[in-house]
Amino acid sequence: MEWFLLALVFGFGAFAAYRDIDDFFTTKNVGHLALGHWPTRGFLFFNGALSVGFLAWALFSPSESPINRALLVEDPWLKALVVGLGVPSLLKSKLFGGDGSTPIGIASAYEWVRLKVLRSLNSYSSDFKDRLADRFASKLLERKDLPELLREWVRDELSPFDAARLPEIEKEFEQYKERKAEWSDLRYLQKLIRWALDKAGIPAIRRRLNRL
Repeated sequence: MEWFLLALVFGFGAFAAYRDIDDFFTTKNVGHLALGHWPTRGFLFFNGALSVGFLAWALFSPSESPINRALLVEDPWLKALVVGLGVPSLLKSKLFGGDGSTPIGIASAYEWVRLKVLRSLNSYSSDFKDRLADRFASKLLERKDLPELLREWVRDELSPFDAARLPEIEKEFEQYKERKAEWSDLRYLQKLIRWALDKAGIPAIRRRLNRL
């Protein structure tokens, strides 16, 4: 059973790292392509490997060991769950000389790697969204209804899950319309498509644009 739990906790750890990255970009209203980014994949693997290491330490050491005292659970399945979803918390814990909140030592190194991955992913995703916006703006330049379609698509994607953001979204869209005279038609479409990719996510907007 131990080996199955070690495989399972690897998945928990990778999933927890992905959720951390996704939540970071979602709260900042920035679309991303995490799974197409090799440093992000490496970070997911790294987090999963750390989870495996912590759980192996917990499973194959006495109940009085530092790791088991830190986990505060005896059941192996619960250990797998706590470890898999809590690698950053473990690194900040007294187990590594921390106070539970401030990253020091190993936790600081982990946070440094995490921030490097986030910055790299942001740059990678930004370049990808710029290329998409340029391609679709050139292709669909004659679609005079595209700005309103983009507005509608963003509303459709956000309404079921984040309706509180809709007034802010409407305000941003109107600001783009007010500044339309400052740009060429092509540049205006590029900016609106880029805006939609950030607000509603890359897969949803790209799928809808491909249908036109």
